[in-house]
Amino acid sequence: MGITIKEKVINETIKRINKRLTFINEIFNASPGSRICEIRIEAQKLLETHTTLKERTSKEFTDKIEALAKDEKKQFSFLTKQRNPKIIDEQVNLEIELSDLNRELYYIKRNLK
Repeated sequence: MGITIKEKVINETIKRINKRLTFINEIFNASPGSRICEIRIEAQKLLETHTTLKERTSKEFTDKIEALAKDEKKQFSFLTKQRNPKIIDEQVNLEIELSDLNRELYYIKRNLK
């Protein structure tokens, strides 16, 4: 027998939850404070090596600075999210929901055999 609609819905929900949990784990595993320091050191080195106006206005220099600024902004975002207790609650709720869905999927597959 083929896959049921209920199985499809559960599988799609599991994929969505796993994607969100991966993002949450990325936030918790990040060390934004040290990465921000690294970014600033790298930016300082760029400023020290590019001292003239012409060098600092070159496309290569501005692209590097913009990339560093974007990364720094992302790290500050991670830092803010790590301090938010709601994200821990969300992680716990998603893990419980994932467990329930996997259990339901097990029973569906067991009954189809």
